[in-house]
Amino acid sequence: MLPTTFFAVILAGWSIFHLLHNFVISNDYLGPIVDRFLEKNNIFITPLQIRYFSRKFNRFLAHFGRWRHLKGWFDAGILFGAIAMLGSTILLFHTLVRSVIDLNIFFVQPSAPSTPVLTVIVPGVNLPINDIWYLLASILLSGILHEMGHAVAAT
Repeated sequence: MLPTTFFAVILAGWSIFHLLHNFVISNDYLGPIVDRFLEKNNIFITPLQIRYFSRKFNRFLAHFGRWRHLKGWFDAGILFGAIAMLGSTILLFHTLVRSVIDLNIFFVQPSAPSTPVLTVIVPGVNLPINDIWYLLASILLSGILHEMGHAVAAT
């Protein structure tokens, strides 16, 4: 499947879902029922987004937030973040310099283009479309863990 077809199918599926949702919500009979159900279960549907809010994990997160080694974990995270930002800035600057050099603006002699240090991941181009599920699963998992970190830090 071509990447454009894949994204078109995803977009079409979401569009159909959103149109059906709007149709049901605007219905005089089903609208209030569905609206009450969504509000009761803390589900919010907006364009390109379905949000669910829950307080089920508040006790666990509050208990976990009082763990005494957590301050060390957050301090290590700050240190790692600072080092990673410095490293990524250096890497991006290096990539920029190599790209400008590869343009041969300043040099008369043609040189062979260098191998890129950073590669953009484009599903279907340099990432097989079959492997997109690994990418999406890793993004979902890292997003969940990231947001849990915010929840723990807020307690």
